[in-house]
Amino acid sequence: MNKTSKVLRVLSLFSDSRKYLTAADIVKQLQVSQATAYRYIQELKEVGFLVGDAPGSYVLGPALIRLDRLVREHDPLISASRELMQQLSRQTGATVLLARHVDGAVMSVAQAIGRYGPAMFSYERGRVMPLYQGSPAVVILANLSQAQLNERIAADALAIEAAGLPLDAANLYRSLTPIRQQGFAYTHGAVDQGVMGWSVAIRSANEVLGSFSALLDDTTPEVRPKKIIEELRRTALRIEARLD
Repeated sequence: MNKTSKVLRVLSLFSDSRKYLTAADIVKQLQVSQATAYRYIQELKEVGFLVGDAPGSYVLGPALIRLDRLVREHDPLISASRELMQQLSRQTGATVLLARHVDGAVMSVAQAIGRYGPAMFSYERGRVMPLYQGSPAVVILANLSQAQLNERIAADALAIEAAGLPLDAANLYRSLTPIRQQGFAYTHGAVDQGVMGWSVAIRSANEVLGSFSALLDDTTPEVRPKKIIEELRRTALRIEARLD
């Protein structure tokens, strides 16, 4: 691992449960010397990725907001999807999510809030979610190869087992066959109580980039699942065509 990679690993230490970092945190988590930890902090401060919070502690800096804006404006997947997400949300009343498959997890990168969408949901933009719960994740998992599933089992066996899924790649692949065959995943209350979700995979050049989802509160009047699935599939194909 080169020096740049090691410095950037500091940013990966932040999470919902770790909102600030100290040099001692970096020493412990990255197994580096205190001098090295302070050097990483200084380099990240100079480019605006870290700012001081209280004496000796640091939070994420404003340079990341600038990068976030550039992602929202210029990510090809978001650009290809933005207008279509708004259209689908207006047609169905659902909150529409676009998620990316990122390093064995799933992250919502764009959303269009619908009039019948849930008031709150865990798949908020930028939050990293595991691949084993909720339709936006499960539809991605179902479209991975056995070799990719083997990698997930090796890296994340406890989470897979906790989700009630097989810890053998062949059995896991078979258990996900119905989702692959029907072309969508549906869950109700799998992550958030009262939330129904339908999701289809988004592909480019035979690679699963992520998922495209519609979320509804389960108090929504006159839910039409077949219509939602049909529109999700049609819109996903249009997104894929734009990417290609």
